[in-house]
Amino acid sequence: MTTQMKTRLTNSLLIGDIFGMLFFGIAADRIGRRWGIIGCTVLLVGGVVLATAAHGKTVDGMLWMMVVSSHILELNIAHSRLVEA
Repeated sequence: MTTQMKTRLTNSLLIGDIFGMLFFGIAADRIGRRWGIIGCTVLLVGGVVLATAAHGKTVDGMLWMMVVSSHILELNIAHSRLVEA
């Protein structure tokens, strides 16, 4: 994995954290903590499945699968910080 790939992966985590804090704070207020935690669990499972199944015909294809799955996982982490606080 090149330095540029590592940078892209790290940046996707930061972007996921920012959007997760913005979106899920509002969502938890509207739908409640119980459904927020259920949604958080579904996102966690989906992100883990995507990260586990990450592959591509090229290295760049695998990188983008990892970026998307890490973005979903970071959304989940931001959501769990808000809902469980």
